[in-house]
Amino acid sequence: MDTPIGTYNPDWAIVKHNDETLYLVRETKGTKDFLKLRNSEADKVRCGQKHFEALGVSFAVVVTADEV
Repeated sequence: MDTPIGTYNPDWAIVKHNDETLYLVRETKGTKDFLKLRNSEADKVRCGQKHFEALGVSFAVVVTADEV
């Protein structure tokens, strides 16, 4: 997706669960501390978060597969 600072592509998008359609997005990073990410990377994730929240889609930054 396009953001004001460049293209953003989240890492996880799961759309099916049993017979239900489930929309959720998970961004995998080595840290949840945005101060440890490059500024442009953190800003893209923030834009993605706002975008998916506006659509009513669950969004989270995760560090491990257990958090997905």
